[in-house]
Amino acid sequence: LSQDDINRVMGLPTEAERIEEERRDAVRPKPGHKALIISGPLNGFYVDVTRTEAGRVWYEMASGLKGEAPEGMVIRAAE
Repeated sequence: LSQDDINRVMGLPTEAERIEEERRDAVRPKPGHKALIISGPLNGFYVDVTRTEAGRVWYEMASGLKGEAPEGMVIRAAE
């Protein structure tokens, strides 16, 4: 049996699932970080993330405009 088979039986994530979760966490915006809006009318704008909750991201732009978007439409910007 492979380690992935053992993990499945034990209800643990497989290696591929663990790597995918780490990738998602690497791009998931977090409060206090800069983020990039990747979809919608503000596509390409950088924002400051103020809060994340239940798959939503609240942000503020440099101009003072505040908004929210689904987590999949906003990614953490490289620092």
